[in-house]
Amino acid sequence: MEFDWEKYLKNVCECTKLLAISRQYEEVFDTVVYSIANIYKSSTCAIVLIDPTTEYLNIVNNLGLSHTFCNEYRKRIATGEIGRLIWTGKPILITDSSLEPEISTEIKLEKNFSSCVCVPLTVDQRTIGFLYVDSDEKGKFTSKDLSIIKSFADLAAVAYFKYKISEENIRLDTIDRETGAEKYNLFYDKLNQVFLTAEKKNDCFSIVLIDVDNIKSINKTYGHLSGQKLMKQLLEIIKRIRRDIYSIARYGFDEYIILLEGTPLDEAIQFAKLLKSNVNSMEFTDNKIHSSISVGIVSYPQNATTIEDLLTGVKNALFEAQRAGTNCICNFKRQWYLNDPIDIIK
Repeated sequence: MEFDWEKYLKNVCECTKLLAISRQYEEVFDTVVYSIANIYKSSTCAIVLIDPTTEYLNIVNNLGLSHTFCNEYRKRIATGEIGRLIWTGKPILITDSSLEPEISTEIKLEKNFSSCVCVPLTVDQRTIGFLYVDSDEKGKFTSKDLSIIKSFADLAAVAYFKYKISEENIRLDTIDRETGAEKYNLFYDKLNQVFLTAEKKNDCFSIVLIDVDNIKSINKTYGHLSGQKLMKQLLEIIKRIRRDIYSIARYGFDEYIILLEGTPLDEAIQFAKLLKSNVNSMEFTDNKIHSSISVGIVSYPQNATTIEDLLTGVKNALFEAQRAGTNCICNFKRQWYLNDPIDIIK
């Protein structure tokens, strides 16, 4: 049967149009799968992607497969013919499954087939998955069809790559590039969510604002990069001390603001004391710099019951801590000063 080039061009144009206007890869995937199934009258067509966290293959779009099968389908990428396709980028073409029964059984998805094609989805010389299409008809696919199906696979790969770039840009817009902490706008969004939940469930949370006491002198003596490295190391200490921090954001050059969900005031104070102790004993950067922090703390609902009052309160608390001297923790007007080996309430 003669190939329908007019139908092919129409479907490619439709996919290309979607690729140009849509930020979501799912629409392009839908059109690619539908187009191939329509052109080849195939029994099954599917797009399978590599999950980068587990290195398993997940069926993300298909025609002809059951929901149960898609949920249960898992195959390690480094095994068998599919593994070779992923690692080498070499497509699989089976014109007659009866002549290659072992490979056919291995690569089939849910149903047996007579002929099948698997082509890689490749971006920047990296395979991110594959496009699968089969048929009940022997000899349905030839080497010429590989190029045709690969053109659709390339459109799907570009759509996914475009989506990932957009996703990364959004992520970078919420992440401080110098330290890896969140930006304040993301922190504020999370604060609103936590506030509404706490208000509804009669729960508590705390906000901790941290300032590095001697960052200006460090920058002047050792340079801006040393101050930047110190801030990154401080972030690592904070995350190591408490792994369940809901949000931690850069707040000015030398400050971090931390959201502790479900944390009452006394626990927030203990967290701040432990953090202060760790900072005091730390040698920062290759220059083995010693530093200290001033800390302001405010808790909901104990200290304030609106977001505006909480943020104002924690800034005032930090101001009081700084005014009282370095290495100090303050909750509103109450202050804890370091006087080894214990903290004294003044």
